[in-house]
Amino acid sequence: MDKVRRIVVLLSLMFGVQVYANNKVDDMRDNQISLGVSLGSPAIINVVSLFRFNYYAVRLSGAYWGSEQHSPLMNGAQIEVMRTIHSASVTHSLDMFFGHQTVGHSASNQLNYFGLGYDLTWKGAFVQLGLSHVFNSYSDARDPFPTFKIGYAFSLH
Repeated sequence: MDKVRRIVVLLSLMFGVQVYANNKVDDMRDNQISLGVSLGSPAIINVVSLFRFNYYAVRLSGAYWGSEQHSPLMNGAQIEVMRTIHSASVTHSLDMFFGHQTVGHSASNQLNYFGLGYDLTWKGAFVQLGLSHVFNSYSDARDPFPTFKIGYAFSLH
């Protein structure tokens, strides 16, 4: 029950900020597709794709760095739904994300998580900071745990 309450609080915060943000965003009517790389969650070195639609964006990131026989350092995937709250030369966004990580080759080292974050973007370069909630019993994970991502995505538009 405690996990459900945390999720409800996180979702309430996300949508509460959206009401505030409706009056703070400059005109962003262009759709955009971007591709790039990042360092950080979920797989240390990630391939990134971003699809921006007006005030919203979806970012997919992740990588697969080896098979079970080769004991990968970290594999993972993450999907983020972002809401722009301010845009000028620097874009500020709030994001909600879901992710999966596998550390090493054991099934017990799999981590499923949900979180909220803040994203700062300037000319394709971005930094994301967030807090995540763990859904499974991965013993080495602290709950909540911080997430971090820094990278660059160039626009195809």
